Amino acid sequence: MRPGIAARALCQRTTMRKFLILFVVIGAVVLILPGVIGFQMETRYQELLQQMPELGLSVIEEDYQRGWFGATAETELRISLPEQGGDGDEDIRFTLSSAIAHGPLLSAGVGLGEIDSEVKMDGERLFPAEYPASIKTLIALDGSGRMQLELPAITLEPHGERPGADFSGLSGNLSFDAAFAEAKAEVRTAGVVIHGTGNSLIEIGPLTLDSRSWAGPAGLTLGNANFQLQRLLFNDPSAGGQVLLTGLGAEMESSDQEQMVGGSATYRLETAQIGGVNYGPALLQFEFSNFSAPVVARMQQQLEEMNNQNLSGQQQSMVVMSVLADNISQLLKHDPRVALRELRLVTPDGVVEGRVSLQSKGLLWEEIGQPGKLLDKLAADMSLRIPERLLRLLLQQQAMQQIAQQYQQRSDLGGEVQLPDAEELQAVAETLASQQLDTLLTQGLLERDGDRIGTVAVLADGLLTINGKSVPLQMFQQQ
Repeated sequence: MRPGIAARALCQRTTMRKFLILFVVIGAVVLILPGVIGFQMETRYQELLQQMPELGLSVIEEDYQRGWFGATAETELRISLPEQGGDGDEDIRFTLSSAIAHGPLLSAGVGLGEIDSEVKMDGERLFPAEYPASIKTLIALDGSGRMQLELPAITLEPHGERPGADFSGLSGNLSFDAAFAEAKAEVRTAGVVIHGTGNSLIEIGPLTLDSRSWAGPAGLTLGNANFQLQRLLFNDPSAGGQVLLTGLGAEMESSDQEQMVGGSATYRLETAQIGGVNYGPALLQFEFSNFSAPVVARMQQQLEEMNNQNLSGQQQSMVVMSVLADNISQLLKHDPRVALRELRLVTPDGVVEGRVSLQSKGLLWEEIGQPGKLLDKLAADMSLRIPERLLRLLLQQQAMQQIAQQYQQRSDLGGEVQLPDAEELQAVAETLASQQLDTLLTQGLLERDGDRIGTVAVLADGLLTINGKSVPLQMFQQQ
């Protein structure tokens, strides 16, 4: 064999060995990596479960079985809802039955793993047990992820305590970073109609929700959200039958600057049909500022811990009051401000307009119970305009409630009580309402502006003015 040919053959064999070694290495990596990633995926799955309380879910039981190329998990979750007509809570339970594939090579591309979960309902209160709800989650190599929820359309016949329903389906998407510090969510549904025998009880939809949240100072969760509901129909006997709301919307945002947090919320309504009477459009705009971010973050954490304890509605109210009492002193140190920036409601009688703002000025917690000091350390302003006819109706309703309470008190004391008939009660209420309105107008606390009644009040530096006239505050001063 000539030397050149022998050299080429040797080179080819050397190259072939290198390729074989490379393939062996790649194959080993492909075989080994899923097992290594399996440990990371189990940790990531547990971290996902730790976020459930923020979604109103409690983990009841969890079973995770890890293999080399994948894993399975059975996780039982609970949603606690206020019990109708009581102070307790009702539970809705369901199980996530998950098949987990280990990366790096996945059906959706390259990543840490995929979680394909089926939602199995416990009982028939919300959906039938065989309802094909699913959640698909992809975890990227950097630990971030995206989740897709699908609730298919379904028609439900009444079953036990569950009414019938025509559900148009729902889709949701959630993306989050590796530290769960930032998240984006969107929810879409054409709506649902819940019906009894022959008539609709509730109609909801179409509905959209978009939100973004991130971790601010001291771990405080900040963000923005946009909620839109085109139609809401329900029965309300106290309103005289059906109530129809259209064009409901809410926009909320919060932000931080130099360890202080503030935000705003705007609520909109196109029309409200109540008892055959049309109202709307309506607008409410709230804002707040000068709240200590570390204090609010601490309160947020305390309330999250409350949610994890599965407390009753009454117990939750007590905890909320306790959290507020424990932190209000620190909140007051930075002179927080809250305001109803704009109120506007179109009614059949005219337009209601108003605004209110309130801010503390060096107020201490122990001074809240001392009217004199409290008024000295508050800054407030208020403006309201309301159609006179509507105001008279409101005053009449208030008078009728007071009359009913008086008769009830006499009855409780054992006296013989005979309520006046409807016409007499209405006449008395109208008289009392007119007297009250005339008194307020005479005192200058209210002013007539065409067919509307209004007032403008300002509290600053311990001085109160109403409609440009000073009002003495001696009655509030400590002796």
